[in-house]
Amino acid sequence: MSATRARRWGILASLWGVSTASAAYSIVPASVLTLVMETMGVGPTGASWVISVVYLGMFTLAIPAGFVLDRVGTRRGVVVANLGLVAATVGSYLAAAADAYLLLLATRYLAGVCLVAGWTADVNAVGGAFGDDRQATAIGILATSVVAGFAVGQFAGPVVATRYGWPATLLAFGSLALVGLAAFVPLGWSVEFRAPDADVPRWAEFRTVLTDAGVWTVALLAAAAFSLNLIFNNWMPTYLTETFAVSIEEGGLFAAAFPAIGVVARGSSGVVSDRLFGTRRRPVVLGSFLVVTPVVVAVGVVDAVAVLLVLLFLAGFFSQLGLALLYTYVRELVAANVAGTALAVLNAVGFFGAFVAPILTAEIFERSGSYLAVFLVAGAVAAAGTVLAWYAPEPNA
Repeated sequence: MSATRARRWGILASLWGVSTASAAYSIVPASVLTLVMETMGVGPTGASWVISVVYLGMFTLAIPAGFVLDRVGTRRGVVVANLGLVAATVGSYLAAAADAYLLLLATRYLAGVCLVAGWTADVNAVGGAFGDDRQATAIGILATSVVAGFAVGQFAGPVVATRYGWPATLLAFGSLALVGLAAFVPLGWSVEFRAPDADVPRWAEFRTVLTDAGVWTVALLAAAAFSLNLIFNNWMPTYLTETFAVSIEEGGLFAAAFPAIGVVARGSSGVVSDRLFGTRRRPVVLGSFLVVTPVVVAVGVVDAVAVLLVLLFLAGFFSQLGLALLYTYVRELVAANVAGTALAVLNAVGFFGAFVAPILTAEIFERSGSYLAVFLVAGAVAAAGTVLAWYAPEPNA
């Protein structure tokens, strides 16, 4: 392996570690939602805000983060954003330990702001380090970090919480980002991540991205995919413990099946698109939504744990197969020098869906008392994604 190739894969591995730790931090309260409600004195909707507020922060700063990164560069964005995230995780741990609910929300919001800047920089770094023929594969591998982090948070969160209290989960996972960041700095500081012929974009070019119908279509697909992801990851541990009478640790283990299989799906999404479909993106995304729509509704109907686990694996695999490809998809619809802005639009719309989904479904559950209603909403979201994918443009057509 050449030194250049080794450096590329080293950059990918280090940022994979950073993103895995960040994702685990963002989702881990979902695995201990009952403990959050008990210690904070809030109901399902109030507890869901602890997860959703991270995505509110990500939505708020997603597009500004893209503007800034396209103009000032990727390397500094990776370092500054992820250091800010670690600082915010420490603040959220202190707030949770003090049972300061509003302060916890504020620090989790700030963590979301830093997380979206870091994630956008991470994707740009990996996309810039690899050539066009490997970009979808490399970004697909990076995207596995999110579901890997979700799986770690869902599985290990209850284990840490039962021994050290649930606030410790915030500190334990968020601070791990420092390990990956320490590996990235020596590997990435001398690399030019912007394409050689990609000039610093002008404001007119930014406006072109913001009015591109294809970019917004793919961004709405991200909103559907992110919403499904958060509906499942937010509700599955509680659903399992209350409906199937399993312990909180067993519920976390079973719930981890959904994101865990997503590691395989995200890692293979670029390969499937690049090799089987000749770099076409739309067929993979459309197919994933077609499969997921009936599966997510069936999750709310079955009453056998074994069948539920099979459905979780199916839903997790196909939903993540399409979602991971969207990061490459949207970048290919625009010029290279504004790819960060296109990704920022996708992030903004997608993270808005991730912000709304847990709160909306928590409200629906509180009013109806029915988990089936929650999964029917998930099915409607997946059906909407199918329609959008049918009309989405193909960047390589």
